[in-house]
Amino acid sequence: GNMDNALETSASIADAHSEVCEAVEALLDLMKRNPLQREIYLQVIEFCETRRALAEAEAMVASCPGFSLTAQTPFRLIANVVDNGGIHWYEVDAAGSVITEERKAGLTDDEADDLVEGFALETSDAGRKACELMAPERRLRDLFDQAPQRLGTYLDIIDLCSEPQSFKAIETLVRNSGAELVSASSGRPLQPSYFVDMLERCGGLVWDKGWKATGKGSALAKQIRPAMAF
Repeated sequence: GNMDNALETSASIADAHSEVCEAVEALLDLMKRNPLQREIYLQVIEFCETRRALAEAEAMVASCPGFSLTAQTPFRLIANVVDNGGIHWYEVDAAGSVITEERKAGLTDDEADDLVEGFALETSDAGRKACELMAPERRLRDLFDQAPQRLGTYLDIIDLCSEPQSFKAIETLVRNSGAELVSASSGRPLQPSYFVDMLERCGGLVWDKGWKATGKGSALAKQIRPAMAF
């Protein structure tokens, strides 16, 4: 009766939920294991929140800062996200409409193949969730909250890197910042490379013919800076 239906529905919702959770875990794991690709994975998931043609997504990936360092094709990087449940992959016809199983019913394999003109990509629930959890804004805020005494230095580096900078330029800035920058654990001075490394890990800096602030990093710095004036 109705009760059975209700139970079945809630069971299928629970299944769908655990499937999403598993995919989120898989995506976070993919990003942890591939730090060079991590920011690109996040950007392509975000890009595909609007349904995109495969070629559009490939062009977007190829234009990402840091893409040349990955030694992967755009297609491979997108496929990694698809395989881990972050983006849905659809076959589309010449008009760009999705080819559903219903449309293939009654067609021979050849006829069904002939319908397919290309592929479209759209972010899944798991992809959206992973993006939220890994958002650079979130990672950077955590980094800044951990060590408020370093915030000024982090923001200065982001400002400096609105144009690509050499490591030397960043090193000079950190050395001249006069901030009391010591490691809490060892009591030793923090090296300028520590700041670059942390900002890169949190999605605030990217290597692109020099160290460059990311769009998200710059936007967050602009937001935080005025609140420091007191």
